[in-house]
Amino acid sequence: MMTRSLNRSHIIWIATFVACCVAGCGRADPRWNGGAKKRPVGPEEQFPRDLQELRLEAEKDKNASDALVRLANGYLQYDRLREAADAFRRALAADPQNPDAVLGLWQIQARLNDTSGVLALVQRTMQINPQSPNAAAVLEEAARLLDQALTTRPQEPWILINAALCQAKLHDYKRAEDYAQRATAAAPNALTPRLMLGSLYLDQGLIEPAATAFEKLADQQPNNALVHEAFGRARGAQNRWQDAATEFVSAQRLRPNWLVPFLNAGDAYLRLGDPASAAEQFSKALALAPKSLPAGLGLIQALAAQREYEKALAQADKMLALYPDHPVLLNNVAYFLAQRGVELDRALTISQQLQQRYPGNAVILDTAGWTQLRAGHPAEAVRLLQQAAQLTPANALTLYHLGKAQQTTGRHDEAVATLQKALALGLPAEEKRDAEMALARR
Repeated sequence: MMTRSLNRSHIIWIATFVACCVAGCGRADPRWNGGAKKRPVGPEEQFPRDLQELRLEAEKDKNASDALVRLANGYLQYDRLREAADAFRRALAADPQNPDAVLGLWQIQARLNDTSGVLALVQRTMQINPQSPNAAAVLEEAARLLDQALTTRPQEPWILINAALCQAKLHDYKRAEDYAQRATAAAPNALTPRLMLGSLYLDQGLIEPAATAFEKLADQQPNNALVHEAFGRARGAQNRWQDAATEFVSAQRLRPNWLVPFLNAGDAYLRLGDPASAAEQFSKALALAPKSLPAGLGLIQALAAQREYEKALAQADKMLALYPDHPVLLNNVAYFLAQRGVELDRALTISQQLQQRYPGNAVILDTAGWTQLRAGHPAEAVRLLQQAAQLTPANALTLYHLGKAQQTTGRHDEAVATLQKALALGLPAEEKRDAEMALARR
């Protein structure tokens, strides 16, 4: 879907690197054909459930680079390196500037060349939360192993990037930057390793060093869409959503066919309380990728926030044609039908089926209770909404629904207390007015 061309040296570097991964380095390694795990056989190869879901997601839009990266990382978890490499290559074909795909191919090359499996162990170690007990000792050991690996492979970009991340987790940002610069020198025609390092910072919750790294890159590369998108994510992590939206829009301007900054901008505008702008962003995302589930869900949320329930319902039904069993879409349909007071039998059927599939889910219980109330079954509504409120006692909208159900069943004192609590937590404008009017009538 994204076809921005690269300079010739960049293309040659990627082609040479991929050829090494596929045709040469480590091909005899058993992990190339699925590791120690026995591969299933049969007319249709069986996958673990999580891989099945990732594969289906990638197949729905064969040009979705990010979905292919998620699939590739899923394969990596099972040591299915051949399939991981193929998915990473397909991700690069869809978006030649996807840094996660490049980083994934680097990782495969490093693991195929690592006969002792040390780097696979280090990779798992790197997933540790730096705030957890004994994390420092574990990370220091990982740093030692990475340095040891670099004595024999000093220009391996993936090892250098992980060494940088390890030092960042140990709060030695000077050494982290040194490793990142070495990675840049080792692969000068590749995507900027410092961009990848900043993304890794964000993934690990190291928000301030990530923001600092991206801010420097934005000053140095003002026309790089990837940098603006990454900087926007860092600003969002800092709860600076207006700044985040500005960066995402800059990324869109530089790469108008790239889906990600439209999705991120939509989310930023939702957080800013501007659902109309959010809806515009998600609509643009759907124009680029009509099957995009995040874009469809985002548009539904933005329309609902504007109380455009008829349009939101139409969009949810449209997405259900593509994802017929998706619980969020089904729950949205039930809720919008209840809000509009139409097709309540359908709404009840959907909510009951969802309760059976996801017992104890507060969002589903809330929708089910509200649907029961709108269908004229207030006692059942109270039962379901009390369960939802117990699971999410700070959810103002659930408490509003419960208060309305209690009021309908004649439990007025309980309704007053519940509605007062809902108001204190903060309700949307229309529910706020209705709750205040109900209390004023007491």
